[in-house]
Amino acid sequence: MNRPVTTALTASLLSIVAVTTLAACSAPATPDSAADPTSTSAAGGADAPCVVGLWQLDVADYAAQMGAYLVNVGVPMTDFAATGDGTVEFTLDGLATTDIDLTSTGTIVAGDTSVPLTVRSVYTGTGDWSDPGDGVTIELENWVTEVDPTVVLEPGAPELPAIDFTGIPLVEVTCTDDRLTLRGQDAPVPATFTR
Repeated sequence: MNRPVTTALTASLLSIVAVTTLAACSAPATPDSAADPTSTSAAGGADAPCVVGLWQLDVADYAAQMGAYLVNVGVPMTDFAATGDGTVEFTLDGLATTDIDLTSTGTIVAGDTSVPLTVRSVYTGTGDWSDPGDGVTIELENWVTEVDPTVVLEPGAPELPAIDFTGIPLVEVTCTDDRLTLRGQDAPVPATFTR
């Protein structure tokens, strides 16, 4: 395969991986069987909603789900993996924050050509959250995302879009004392967090 075709394929697939990876933190899917985010939790106190507290992204679970998703939609990628960490925190007074530093790797396979791929996502975000009272979602407003400008992309890698929760009012939630799953509308996979 010639260099321009390989470069174009890599850029296209990198964009797909970036968008699908970032979409897991986007708008809500139709709720199906999520737990009540207002149920009480030991982390936030007896009267605190379950989501209140600091949560750590289950990176291994996220990588396994994304790898399977990419294969299922026909992205010719092998050995998908993710490393790093991510947190989300919901405070009792209605503040939501994220802090993400993840590196996704894999190999794009096109015929006899294999191209290693590395995508690093580093950003923080803040906004307001509230419980709409439906027992399966939380609302987000006033979201601001800041992508770390010091992260250097590989030469030729397309810039990744910042996650912007503006206009994404609801996120599906499943919550227990030690496990939180968030899923946005049309997100290919949910993001699971533990504490």
